[in-house]
Amino acid sequence: MKKPRLKLKSQLVLVNALSKVVIILLLIFSIPWLINSLSIKDTDQNLEKKLDEVLVLIDSLGIENFIEDDSEFQAFGSYNILKEEYISIEILNQDTLINQISFTQRIIEDEMVDYRVLSYSYQYNHRFYLIEIGKSIATIMLFQKQMQQFVMIFMLIILVITIIIEFSIIQYFLLPFDLIIEKLKNTSHPSKFDYTLTNTSTLDFNYLERTIHDLMRKIETSFNNEREYISNVSHELFTPVSIIQSKLDNIIMEGNLSEEDMLKVYESKQTLGRLTKMIRTLLTLSRIENEEYLRKDEVELVSILKKVAGELEELIGAKNLELIQSFSASEIKLLGNEELLFNMFYNLINNAIKYTNHGFIKIESLLINNQPVIRISDSGPGIEPEHLPFIFTRFRKFKTGKDNFGLGLALAKKICDYHRIEVLVSSEFGIGTVFELRIKTS
Repeated sequence: MKKPRLKLKSQLVLVNALSKVVIILLLIFSIPWLINSLSIKDTDQNLEKKLDEVLVLIDSLGIENFIEDDSEFQAFGSYNILKEEYISIEILNQDTLINQISFTQRIIEDEMVDYRVLSYSYQYNHRFYLIEIGKSIATIMLFQKQMQQFVMIFMLIILVITIIIEFSIIQYFLLPFDLIIEKLKNTSHPSKFDYTLTNTSTLDFNYLERTIHDLMRKIETSFNNEREYISNVSHELFTPVSIIQSKLDNIIMEGNLSEEDMLKVYESKQTLGRLTKMIRTLLTLSRIENEEYLRKDEVELVSILKKVAGELEELIGAKNLELIQSFSASEIKLLGNEELLFNMFYNLINNAIKYTNHGFIKIESLLINNQPVIRISDSGPGIEPEHLPFIFTRFRKFKTGKDNFGLGLALAKKICDYHRIEVLVSSEFGIGTVFELRIKTS
């Protein structure tokens, strides 16, 4: 299973978001315990504070204001209407020191209620009294629940805000990186690369861009040297080839050779013809790379396809292949160079014929999602999957043949790129190959 590929900014935001989610999950499990501990501690402190207030009242008013000696119960009790809190004072029959806080139950008006109770023994006029101050557990739990809800909502709000802020900050800091990538994507030729430095305060991006500029200068220099070399060599080769061609023609015209020698001369002429074809292809590639061809003609592609099919129809018939033509998109116009486009279609169809020994050659024009598409398919042996990524590489041959220099498909691809035509190739080994050309008319 392949891992999904994400942009750097998406990865950074995702890591930050996941780290916050992990922190929140940890807090979700720990917050109830923390809030419980804090609420109990806060409750205990409030109970102690109220105990101090009760003691102050007893010292100032006297215990007699709470417990009368001649009363029936010899005790004092008070609780609010909701039974959330209560205070009780009663006489201790033994001299016992008590100072504790615990959970316990009390019966108030025939109802059992759970309380957090502070119990304290207090000596007044040589007698011991037990003072109890309680707070209901239901009130404490309600407070805890409210606190948990508040904390969770607060954390979620903080999470959303921090993710938005971090995404905006990451977006801002990575903007120069996006601009550098966009600049590279929009560069169709080394000579057209924009060497203007992107405005950024990030040293790493600045270093990256300067490194890319240095690399692009080296690529441009190497590209120009290679292009100039191929162009010069191709031009220089034409002269000796023409001289040899002329001499061979003179030898044939003299007619002094034996049949065997004459056959050798014809074979030499054929070899020179293939060499001439290769030189012309290299010169065409060089001229395209130099952008010497104008793209000002309004070319009708279906018309060119029909002309190419007509020229190759005899070759198709000689191999007993069926030519299938289907032009559901009857008119596809493109601003380009008619000579180059004719050459491109000729190479693609001729290549299909060359490696197809039985079956058919199919030429189609159609619309897919309102985009013009041209398909050239065959029932040939197909291309091995490991070879597919390299079929447009110059001088890369996958089939043996005396006329195959590995330049035909490279030239076709170069012409497609020159006209902004996207080329897709699919092939099943032993079944056939499909070349799909997606035309950008706008």
